[in-house]
Amino acid sequence: MPDQTERTDTDVEATQGGEAARTTTSAALFLCLACHQPALGGARYLLADIDEISIRRSDELESRRSGPLLEIGLPDRRVSSAHARVVRSAGSWVITDTGSKNGISVDGVPVQRAVLTDNCQIEIGHSLFLFRSAVALRSLTESQKLEQSLPWAAAGTATLIPTLQEQFLRARQFALTGLPIALLGDTGTGKELLARAIHEASGRVGPFVGLNCGALPDALIESELFGSRRGAFSGATEERLGLVRAADKGTLFLDEIGDLPLPLQVRFLRLLQEHEVTPLGGTQPISVDLRVISATHRDLDAMQERGELRSDLFARLSGTTIRLPRLRDRREDLGLLVASILRKVTREPLSIRLSLAAGRALLAYQFPHNMRELERALAAAATVARDGVVELADLPEVFRGRKRGSAGSAGPSPQLNADDLKLRERLATLLEQHGGNLSAVARQMGKGRTQIQRWVKRYRLTS
Repeated sequence: MPDQTERTDTDVEATQGGEAARTTTSAALFLCLACHQPALGGARYLLADIDEISIRRSDELESRRSGPLLEIGLPDRRVSSAHARVVRSAGSWVITDTGSKNGISVDGVPVQRAVLTDNCQIEIGHSLFLFRSAVALRSLTESQKLEQSLPWAAAGTATLIPTLQEQFLRARQFALTGLPIALLGDTGTGKELLARAIHEASGRVGPFVGLNCGALPDALIESELFGSRRGAFSGATEERLGLVRAADKGTLFLDEIGDLPLPLQVRFLRLLQEHEVTPLGGTQPISVDLRVISATHRDLDAMQERGELRSDLFARLSGTTIRLPRLRDRREDLGLLVASILRKVTREPLSIRLSLAAGRALLAYQFPHNMRELERALAAAATVARDGVVELADLPEVFRGRKRGSAGSAGPSPQLNADDLKLRERLATLLEQHGGNLSAVARQMGKGRTQIQRWVKRYRLTS
């Protein structure tokens, strides 16, 4: 009998905009990547009111709820008609193979039955799932909690992660105002994609104009931004509008705002306050109507403390702040992102498939360069794929794991005896096979995860 306790893990009081907001958390199952049909995207199944899940083959991706029971159908020919069952038991979730032909794996290890741990990866046929034990659901409505939820379908704004979905919903609400927006996040996390989506949703009739503040010499950035009159400086043979005036009635996107020199920060502050600009060499200000979206990967709070960024300018730029996570922190969205990129880089995205090895590699990779790296990798792989199947060998070499005895070592090993050397070699091999997943290595070796961590540290391996 399924356990009826802990349907919702926690209720937490959070503060937003000076008001208390109740945050609930729920266990969740995410379809991260359908290797057999990556154009499917992904799906999210929140489990707060669910006690049992059955997973089977179907003609299309579908789900049905009947009270505390959830049935998931996968259009995957390697999935059996009754493949797996996931049951809530004593506060945990347990997955069981229900007589499938091709079996199930948890963190790369074939299992008949296993207790699911947070962030563990589940393979059912060629469908890759991620289990999360506690997903925050602070302000989503019931309709926004549904499976395969795509709250805002513009490029770069589809997500299955509730906290990120909440941020995108807030961005859309602010898009309909003229307030400035600050986008924070590492390079390549999709800040410009989101800025363009905000502009498209704003209804502003003017253009989207972008400037990378760190890509222009100090001598040019002022004229590029504010324009110049003829004769304002040597070589100024004609009047230049500048990007600010070019964005009139539209959106000005300032990428890497942290690189804007201090003297220009003063002029920009005046622009935001007065909604007018004076070109270089000019004497009369010119009115402009524009929305400003800024972005940076730098720590703006630290820059303000060091005096590198004016606090009054930052206050003017951040009507609201949206922080984009690194790609490695949104594995739940991998399928959505892969589907979106395939539509962009291939003429026939529906004809592209991934081998299971290639799908595993994408899900395990850390993506130091974020979405830009994923797009380049998929574009190259789809170009060389035979018969539309992307194999592991078609992905860039960095996706294929580290070579044993080289990048897998975190430094010289201490003096080891023969038994230690044998254990170290086996551990290095398993770390490579499982993409550094310590839980998977622990299961295969029949040891606790803590013991694996001790060995990794002792033998100076990297996970």
